[in-house]
Amino acid sequence: DLLGADDAGAGSGLLLQGNPTEEFLPEGIQKLEKELIGFYLTSHPLDDLVETLPMVTTHALSELKALKDGAEVRVGGLVASSGQRMSKKNKPLIIGSLEDFTGANDFLVFGDAVQKYRDLLVAGNKIVMNAKVSFRGDEEESFTLIVNDVSSIANVEPLVLRFEAKFSGSGVYWQGFGG
Repeated sequence: DLLGADDAGAGSGLLLQGNPTEEFLPEGIQKLEKELIGFYLTSHPLDDLVETLPMVTTHALSELKALKDGAEVRVGGLVASSGQRMSKKNKPLIIGSLEDFTGANDFLVFGDAVQKYRDLLVAGNKIVMNAKVSFRGDEEESFTLIVNDVSSIANVEPLVLRFEAKFSGSGVYWQGFGG
């Protein structure tokens, strides 16, 4: 039939294990939702960071397309996927995907950073990374984040903005500095 059951009325092939009277933990529900329907329906794994994430990053992932090639950014979110491979020169590299509330982007880690950050770059971890935006080829739409360093979001201090007022004959000018 349409749902995959045979004529005898067998199930659709979806098997949920566990005690049917126990409720799933939020993480389990989120995982099932993502696997079965492709997005989070009842809650998002980053919901506990909705106020913190903008304070520890310079950009949301959806804002990166507007930047120039080579722009340095600090982004954060959930490692959606990650895998280690070997480069053409037989050097280890990590390719993965980072997602926040606004979207997802691919990232690439190579060199000494592979060994240094491999334990943080595991699917399900909440991280902040300093990276460079690298557009692919002639396309202005598709890009990869080239990772410089990674931290667990639990260990990251909020960004501090400092402003300096400059006075001139024609008015007051404000100049901002990140920190």
